[in-house]
Amino acid sequence: MPADRILGLIDDLMFSSRVDGAARALGARWQKISSVDDARTALAEARTEGGRVALVILDLGWRKGDALAVARDLRADPDLAGIRLVAFGSHVQAERLDAARAAGCDLALPNSAFSATLPQILQRYLG
Repeated sequence: MPADRILGLIDDLMFSSRVDGAARALGARWQKISSVDDARTALAEARTEGGRVALVILDLGWRKGDALAVARDLRADPDLAGIRLVAFGSHVQAERLDAARAAGCDLALPNSAFSATLPQILQRYLG
C-alpha cells in the first residue's frame, strides 16, 4: 500500500526533523517542498503510486519566501485546493497566525502548540 505524503514548506531543521520522525512513525512519507510547483509534482507522483498528499505544513517563519503567498496559491490551484494546510509560527506574531487562517489554512498554531500536538495533528489528517 502506498504511503500518504506530508509535504512541508519548512527550512528549520528542528521542526523538519520532528515532522519527519512523526510521519515515519505513522507510516507516512515526509517531503520538503519550496514552491507550489513542488507540491504539484509531489501530488502527481503520489497519484502515480496510488497514494495521496494528505497534508501540507507551512512554517510561517520560512526564510526562503512568503509562506502565506504559498498558502493562497495552494488554495487557488484546483488540483491542490482540497489538500489540508497546517501552519505554525511564533506566538508573538498572532497576526501572522490569523493571516494564515485567512489564507486558507485549516489550522494555524504557535510553534509550541504545533510541536506538542504534532503526532495528533498528523493522525487527524492521515485519517
